[in-house]
Amino acid sequence: MNVRREPRNTSVGVSSVAERRRQPRYRLSEEMTFRCKDGSEIAGTSVDISESGLAAMAYGLLRVGETVEIAPVAGGRALALVRHKLGQLYGIEFVDIRAEQVAKIGEGYRKSEAWRRRARGG
Repeated sequence: MNVRREPRNTSVGVSSVAERRRQPRYRLSEEMTFRCKDGSEIAGTSVDISESGLAAMAYGLLRVGETVEIAPVAGGRALALVRHKLGQLYGIEFVDIRAEQVAKIGEGYRKSEAWRRRARGG
């Protein structure tokens, strides 16, 4: 079963990135490949991930607003929308990802140090 999401509208005037995020992120450094609509492939490395998207360094040019296929994401492929760019760092929102992958990402967060800190109240 795939989880399809409509890309969310970015609110103007929101005071912080953390307030706009729907799920918590955790650090994840993993090599990945971005496949663009024209068939070209760009290598990259994830920086962090959440159930709704990820931040990654791409070693080529991705265009904001472009839909790309990313692999591997939690053991599979996902379609995603390039939302933001700062140098080689991209903010990417999942738009089509399997429910099993979303569950695996959530499980990874629960095992992460970030979750342990939040659970302790710090």
